[in-house]
Amino acid sequence: MNNERIEKFLALVSEGSSDFEKKALWRKANKIWLSRSTAIAIKVHSEIIHQGISQKAFSERLGVSAQYITKILKGNQNLSLDTISKLEAALGIQLIEVVAVSKSINYNVPENIQPETTGSSRISKVIPFQLNVYTALESSIGDIKSA
Repeated sequence: MNNERIEKFLALVSEGSSDFEKKALWRKANKIWLSRSTAIAIKVHSEIIHQGISQKAFSERLGVSAQYITKILKGNQNLSLDTISKLEAALGIQLIEVVAVSKSINYNVPENIQPETTGSSRISKVIPFQLNVYTALESSIGDIKSA
């Protein structure tokens, strides 16, 4: 009886090595964008259902294959801003928020690493920039769970 169970177990065990660890390490390294992609996928799926359209009809609306929509809805696609914008336009919703902050940064370079100049030996640069921070609407997960 025990030998029979062992034989059945051994028949189920793969002889090749598993790539589980490799996949787990990849998921860990890409955790931030994967969580945002998942939040977007949940929001898109929720909106497709809310609007009563099929994935096929949605894919036609976007001009992409139904298989690509399936990939997006799995939540493991690294979506470009272009793709996210198209999803927003097709559904009439906002998926991400862009927060723009204008500031000036003062770079006070230490004396010992200053480049040689003809004028003052102290250089202080003020470089204006615009910082765009992209945040996925991860709160949509909470909205869906509470619905």
